[in-house]
Amino acid sequence: MMEEEQDWAMTIRVAHRILAKFKINSWSFDKGFWDKTVKQLLQLVIPEVIMPILGKLNQEEEIEKSGRTFRRLKNKHCAIESNINELENRGLDRCPDKGIKNYKRYISLAGCAYNLKKIDRQLLKQQRESLYCENSLKLAA
Repeated sequence: MMEEEQDWAMTIRVAHRILAKFKINSWSFDKGFWDKTVKQLLQLVIPEVIMPILGKLNQEEEIEKSGRTFRRLKNKHCAIESNINELENRGLDRCPDKGIKNYKRYISLAGCAYNLKKIDRQLLKQQRESLYCENSLKLAA
């Protein structure tokens, strides 16, 4: 949870934490995360850094943006934005609780509820597939 901090300012701190645990091949950001220095630092460690620039593009950035890899990875980023939009449609665009402590609790519980819903969908899918396989074996016998 960020308090009184810009998106781009926390990028390096988060990158250190994530890169210590995982090998990252590509990382996509919103325009709010753009910072020239941050992008250059990340490119030293991550092969593909998708960080759209704020404002007008220069020629080099225009070429990068028109590349196939950039477009493909940017489209993957759109899927993540879709998940964020789903959270907003489920009521997370407003917090009925008052105070920062209650706000943090509300967001944490909402994130847990969202993750439980995703896990439940996966379990139901596996259960349906299992039943389908059992029924197919019975019909074949």
